[in-house]
Amino acid sequence: MSAPPVSLADEVLLHVAGVTDGRTAGWHIELGRAVAGAVLIELALAHRIAVRPEGLTVLSLDRVADPVQDEVLGRLVLGRRGGAAQEWVERLAPRTLVRVEQGLRDRDLLVPVPPPGLLARPRLLPRHHRVPARAYPAGTLQALLTATREPWATGAEQPPHIGPFTPAPPDTLAAIPLVCAGIRASLAASAHQLVCRF
Repeated sequence: MSAPPVSLADEVLLHVAGVTDGRTAGWHIELGRAVAGAVLIELALAHRIAVRPEGLTVLSLDRVADPVQDEVLGRLVLGRRGGAAQEWVERLAPRTLVRVEQGLRDRDLLVPVPPPGLLARPRLLPRHHRVPARAYPAGTLQALLTATREPWATGAEQPPHIGPFTPAPPDTLAAIPLVCAGIRASLAASAHQLVCRF
């Protein structure tokens, strides 16, 4: 039986689950931003959206095979307020994280492990036999992880490719640093809000 294909967003969650020994529940804000950013990068590399400093633009209304990406594209189309990468990462994070995690659990790529004690949270451990849905520019996964929480980038490797990566136009590749900057800004804003409450 062949392994189910995984997206860049799946790779982010699987890698972090591995790095944290399955303890992802304590990082839902960071993980949500990283996963949402990964989906935006995937849509940009597929030429469905353009990511520019002034905001995101939908380039194609065609449906996307991946259900999470399709839902995000629909939200971008219906978004009346527009917004730059930082704003969209914040808006998309909670629901996108839940959808990606559930998809991985449904495909048996993220496996719940019972907690060792009564008060401990259950852990989610990754399965390592997976196939990427597509090839990404070198360093994309590491850039997302570094932008979110630098220690997570340790050991992040480029996923094996199904075939050669087709070079994307420079404006498409610009989406990666712009989305990563949006993730950093979003997390800094969240940390500032938390500190300013006290």
